[in-house]
Amino acid sequence: GVKEETGTTINVYHSGPSAVALNIHYDAWPVFVLQLEGKKEWIIQEDAFGLPKSQITEWKNITMTEGDLLYIPQGVFHAATTAEGYSTTTHTTI
Repeated sequence: GVKEETGTTINVYHSGPSAVALNIHYDAWPVFVLQLEGKKEWIIQEDAFGLPKSQITEWKNITMTEGDLLYIPQGVFHAATTAEGYSTTTHTTI
């Protein structure tokens, strides 16, 4: 990623067919996700905030297409996969 004096980090993820950008994880900071190209399927934690991943029982499914913006609060588990039928997909996190 690129780090400016403000402490803001920007990462770009370009994924192939059926690729998992990252396995289920959480970030230690809040994240904005901007879908740049293609279509990506996300799962995002819906309950058990602050508890281990094994205790999460509800997940929200979100489909992002070009131009969509998603906010993920600090500490919320999530993962993303290239949507079926797409050969590539690109998103950035800020």
